[in-house]
Amino acid sequence: MATRKHSILIASRNEGWRLRRTLDSIVEHASEAPPEVVVVDDASDDDSVVFLSELSESDYRGAPVQLERNAERRGLIYSRARAAELASGELLTFLDAHCAVSPGWLSGLAEELDAMDQRGIVTPLVHYLDAETWSFSPTSPAIDAASIVNPLLDFGWAEPR
Repeated sequence: MATRKHSILIASRNEGWRLRRTLDSIVEHASEAPPEVVVVDDASDDDSVVFLSELSESDYRGAPVQLERNAERRGLIYSRARAAELASGELLTFLDAHCAVSPGWLSGLAEELDAMDQRGIVTPLVHYLDAETWSFSPTSPAIDAASIVNPLLDFGWAEPR
């Protein structure tokens, strides 16, 4: 199968330093050229996207990054849909703004999608992320529930049941 362009879509609201760590993780674990990243900020008031608005030529550590800021809060679904509208990739990957990824993560998702004749939705396993070190063990058991984000993009951890 020919290589297809990926777009990573991130809806963000008051993610603070976690957004930058997520982008660092995406760039660090890009298999080849870093994928396009589209961030739609839902009217954050914590300066979490200032570093993106100050980029020259929409480039973050070699990755093409596009930032769109909602003038007022529009919610998670609107922000994700807007990111999809702005994306230029054939494969769209929705990612939360507080994630760390592992080597090969994007190609692994694409392989699973290929196995479904490119028609479907693929979701990764979710592991506990240490917020201090921004690390996780891919060999640890996946957790049942990682987080809750309500339609207003307010974030909170949820314990597995």
